[in-house]
Amino acid sequence: MQRKVISIFLLLALAICAKEIYAQCTGTDPWWYTPATLIQSGFEANTQGSNGTTKVDDLDSFHGQDLSVDPPNDWDALLEDVRIFAGESETEFVGIGYEAWKNPSPPGADSASATIITDPTDGGNKVVQFAVWRVEEVGAYSGAEDGPGRVEFDIYDAPWIPQVWLTYRIRLNPDLVAYTDYPGTYTFFQIHEFGTGSLSRDDTYTFRVSVAMQKVDSGTDKPITFYINGEKYIDPSGPYVSVWIVAYTSYNIPFGTWLSAEAGWSLGDDTSGRFYYAVTPAGGSKEVICDVTNWTYNPDIPGGEPLYALDNWNPMKLYYGHALADWFESQGVDTVKVYYDDFKIDFHWP
Repeated sequence: MQRKVISIFLLLALAICAKEIYAQCTGTDPWWYTPATLIQSGFEANTQGSNGTTKVDDLDSFHGQDLSVDPPNDWDALLEDVRIFAGESETEFVGIGYEAWKNPSPPGADSASATIITDPTDGGNKVVQFAVWRVEEVGAYSGAEDGPGRVEFDIYDAPWIPQVWLTYRIRLNPDLVAYTDYPGTYTFFQIHEFGTGSLSRDDTYTFRVSVAMQKVDSGTDKPITFYINGEKYIDPSGPYVSVWIVAYTSYNIPFGTWLSAEAGWSLGDDTSGRFYYAVTPAGGSKEVICDVTNWTYNPDIPGGEPLYALDNWNPMKLYYGHALADWFESQGVDTVKVYYDDFKIDFHWP
């Protein structure tokens, strides 16, 4: 009982400390004391996506209000929400980011998009399609094994966010089954990233948790499974270094099937940080991929206290490297497509 009382006291002390820090920065009480949803959307009528970009690192956003779900359901209002967008930093951004291959051929052609389309599996439903195409080896990424192509929903340089709970549905286009025949192993095919600290600010001691789809066997017709990596970053000139990894091989990711997903992130050290990820295939049962108690900020920060909370993250993401892009193209997959739907961000775990 004494230990329990002490633990409760420590949690309250941390909460009070966080509240004081936030109030000093913003002049308001921290929003996480009230149960809150940041945004929810089924991408139905009155919502718009993007038609894509020909520029590297160009930025866009979702717009409109999804009247098929309860508020908060307004993407434009999200841009004014001080809980994630205080308007105090030049690098703050909420919206869609791209990093498609440079110099698409022909010049002027789009090379990535995040569009709202009719669900390929249900004509009465709307979904978001993330797509990247025209990935010739040109420009700065020529010959680079992991030169990236990406479309992602970004929340960058947000104020202090200590925890989030994300739910959504995701579907991989059926032709991505070509990944199962990739001639080798591969882990650089990401669908999420949760980061503390920002490389755009040249921060040191950043940390990220990425959710990726891995191929662990080098043969043909091999399963694709989940790979979750908690990585620290100290020197901007150096690489990320893994602190913990969950390479979950007991569940094979299906292609062409909708998965309902849950992701939870909570700021903490190796005894208090937590990351959770689970999926439920349509008509199937839930599979818990990851439920880890470990660092979610950089353990090498002098003094041991976090410098940043969740301020650099991608709740929706399509991100893969040049080697896999070349393989898809050789197999006739000219456009890599991933679909998202029924998207919701909460600030409290259930």
